[in-house]
Amino acid sequence: MKNRPILIILALLAFTLSGCAVNSPVAGAFFTNVKSPQGDKVKLTAKSFSKQGKSQCASYVMVVATGDCSVEEAMKNGSITEVHHVDQQSFSVWFFYQRYETHVYGE
Repeated sequence: MKNRPILIILALLAFTLSGCAVNSPVAGAFFTNVKSPQGDKVKLTAKSFSKQGKSQCASYVMVVATGDCSVEEAMKNGSITEVHHVDQQSFSVWFFYQRYETHVYGE
C-alpha cells in the first residue's frame, strides 16, 4: 500500500504520454506550438509563391477529432494550383486540445 501513490502517478503518466502518432517534429508533454517544413511529402512545382492556403483538424479531450488538414484542402482554400512549399503547425495543450494545420504556399 505504500507504493500506491507512485503506481497511480506512473499510471497517469503512462496514460498521458502514450497515444497515437505525434504530428510534430518535437512534441511537448504538456504544451506544443511548433511550425516546421513538410515539403518532402508533396510534389513541388511552383518557382515562387504569392498565395497561401491553410487547412486544419483538431482533437478535443482525445475523444472527438474533426477537420480536414490535407494539402489538397489547403490548396483549395488558397486557390493554389502549383505548390512552392508546405509547412505544418502543431499545437497542443496536454490532452485537452490538439490542432494540426497544413500551410501551402504557391501560385
